[in-house]
Amino acid sequence: MENLKTSKAKAENANRILNALTELEKEEISTLLNEIKSMHGYANELLKQKEAGKICRDCEGECCKRTVEEEMVYEIDYFLAFTEMAEEERAKVIEALEIDGGILKCRLSSNNGCLLPENARPVVCKAYFCEKSEILEDELIRLMIPVISKYLQLQFMLKTMGHEIGGPPE
Repeated sequence: MENLKTSKAKAENANRILNALTELEKEEISTLLNEIKSMHGYANELLKQKEAGKICRDCEGECCKRTVEEEMVYEIDYFLAFTEMAEEERAKVIEALEIDGGILKCRLSSNNGCLLPENARPVVCKAYFCEKSEILEDELIRLMIPVISKYLQLQFMLKTMGHEIGGPPE
């Protein structure tokens, strides 16, 4: 049951799976990973065009302060992010998840912004909208639905390789 695991347990499992993948398994999932990252990249460009980063910085990350990653971030999100990160960076993320963030704070949010790479942040972070934003919500949602479909494909591929990883409900 994905939602019963702690964020730290999700991140540790994602890291364990990434470290356990053989070179052949990495090669098998590379095309799908690149497709997902490309879709995330397109969403990032759309967000940049609408100056979402400036809006979020001016707001000082209120959305991140109101989001609890324990409920919103899946193992597959950590796995994707970790494919972009060195082992030391992954360890920092796992360490940050050991700290009690309080009831309403994403522990991935630091004074320097998100601990996860921009191109591999969870879908929920890209599809979170506030009244201050003029982002084309429908366009981003239409883009992120296929990303979730790709997440499910990646989960299935990893499962067929013997690696159980949690993600969005099917």
